[in-house]
Amino acid sequence: MPARRTHLALCGFLLCCVISSGSTAGSEGAAEDAPHVFVALQTRNSAHLLPNFFGYLENLDYPKSRISVWVRTDHNLDDTPAVLEAWCTAVRDVYLSVDCQHSKKVVFDVGYPPPDTDEQYRHTASVQQTALEAGRRSGAQYFFVLNTDNFITNPQTLRLLIAEDRVVTAPMLNSEGNAAFSNFWMDQDSLGYYKRHEDYLPILQRNFTGCFRAPVLLPPLLIHLSSPQSQSLIYHPPLEGFNGPTDDIVHFAYSAKMGVITHPHSLYLSLSTLPCRSGHVHL
Repeated sequence: MPARRTHLALCGFLLCCVISSGSTAGSEGAAEDAPHVFVALQTRNSAHLLPNFFGYLENLDYPKSRISVWVRTDHNLDDTPAVLEAWCTAVRDVYLSVDCQHSKKVVFDVGYPPPDTDEQYRHTASVQQTALEAGRRSGAQYFFVLNTDNFITNPQTLRLLIAEDRVVTAPMLNSEGNAAFSNFWMDQDSLGYYKRHEDYLPILQRNFTGCFRAPVLLPPLLIHLSSPQSQSLIYHPPLEGFNGPTDDIVHFAYSAKMGVITHPHSLYLSLSTLPCRSGHVHL
């Protein structure tokens, strides 16, 4: 993930913690009653991560017959397209639907690590918006957006997030690269950039439970598409009046602030803390 995102923090949301019992009883029962979940993945140059990522995805305690998988990749310098195609072909009859596409269109200069440019961020935001719109058209009740460096090691994660029954929910991730990094921030400076908050580390270390204000969340995110308020959430283009940086995460956070958090008594952007090492992120 581009380094620039370690400095981005806009808006004020609610951060919510839940505790898992670790039980998986009844996980495959009544699959027809499970909500339809649309899983979206945008990835590039991630062939080294995909085997582990897909292993954890397949291990989720959730009926695969109720999961649609949507994958897009572009601007690759490695074997990502081949790995994706092999996996998508292998599981096409396992999930409710599998839509995997590789675009060879060049939108920004290709390099590794990827260039940190507005063109790259604008393209990423556009693809994320395409995924969100596809999820809405699919009739799914939930939209689960992931990055390939999100290793969801707790199989109950998806069920726990759905049980939160909020407009947007995210599991807190631990970073294998830096123990002080995660997929949320607790404060921002006057310009909207990252600022360390005294509660950040206690939350990260799971010393606190409950709901907390957070400035911005990164994937994985679960969006409750059946909620009318979720219709205001967008990645691209940014809402009128937005004067921040070109970045899909910040665009999304701003749309949540303007369209969702204005209803504080019924709607929340929350982060659920699971009692395990629930992923690894590079911020």
